[in-house]
Amino acid sequence: MLGRRLLYDFMIASPILMLLALAIDARVTVPSFDVYNYAPKTHAQLLSYSPLVSEIQQLRHDRDQDKVAESARSIGQRWLDGRKTGKLESFQMTNILDSSRDGIKGQIRTNLDVLIATLSSNASFEFKTNTSRAIDDLTLAVGLSQSMKDTDVDSVGYFAMRERSLLRILSEVAMQCDETHLLEIQKLVDSIEIDREKLTRSIKLADLHYVRDGERWDENRSPILDPLSKTSRLLGKGDLSRARNSAMAALNLNLAGHVNTVSYSINSLENERVFRAEVSKSIAARLRKIQKSN
Repeated sequence: MLGRRLLYDFMIASPILMLLALAIDARVTVPSFDVYNYAPKTHAQLLSYSPLVSEIQQLRHDRDQDKVAESARSIGQRWLDGRKTGKLESFQMTNILDSSRDGIKGQIRTNLDVLIATLSSNASFEFKTNTSRAIDDLTLAVGLSQSMKDTDVDSVGYFAMRERSLLRILSEVAMQCDETHLLEIQKLVDSIEIDREKLTRSIKLADLHYVRDGERWDENRSPILDPLSKTSRLLGKGDLSRARNSAMAALNLNLAGHVNTVSYSINSLENERVFRAEVSKSIAARLRKIQKSN
């Protein structure tokens, strides 16, 4: 009788014990950074980001905000140094399904975005007490965002959108700082590249994979940036707004996903260009006002 009761008690408790074990495991296990389905060279490129990604993942467990801020600056600077020296390489598309939104590339991009958000949050918090430090954090955040704009078509649009958020913070800081810091912000705003060439290269690579994928299915697919296409000519002239409309006009069932991604990135880049011009104009106006009052 006693044995049967113990058996029943164990059967009732076992699901609870299993859930408890899973909860403990989730708290103490570091997320894996396995790379799969890539050629050895791409495998090595992606794996080189692993140490910095792990450090970023640990930031959310630290409750000391000053320590988090210092760690974010250290990680960010090492990330940029790695890109400059070639230790951290840009990873390009390897096939039509390969995207910086998903898989291991998605982890890298998501964690970089967390790092940029941490730096911009630091800047928003401290610009009233330490404006120079706030500008340094925003400079680092802009550099990190710029470093990922040559990854693929989607990343161009995604980080153009992120840079609009950074420009918004810079605009707010600029309206409340002195002339010296205002000149630093103006220089930073002007340094943000609206690089159509990176976008064009990424679209051409995506086109190549798109057409090759069509060949596997006996489909005759036309690339968006065919040398004679209207979209190519407009991008070459820097007319991002009309290039976006031209890409959307090419939309059909076969091209839907590819064209939507291209259109999104062209649109994001155009919005960033317009907003950067507005921020630069407002900074110049405030600078003239300060100089006039002096």
